[in-house]
Amino acid sequence: DKRKAYDASDALLVVEVCVSTHDQDYGPKDRAYAAAGIPEYWIIDLDRDRVEKRTEPTPRLCEA
Repeated sequence: DKRKAYDASDALLVVEVCVSTHDQDYGPKDRAYAAAGIPEYWIIDLDRDRVEKRTEPTPRLCEA
């Protein structure tokens, strides 16, 4: 079987395109990616016409 499950720690960058999921993208997902050790997280916010780049996040810094 050539399919492989990837671990979150394999990711170097996560990009979320945000239209109606602001509460998830700026909260729980932010903390989850930080806890998984993903070094870079971008939020492309189409409603607000901006891109937010977060590097080397920590779960503590991402707490609401």
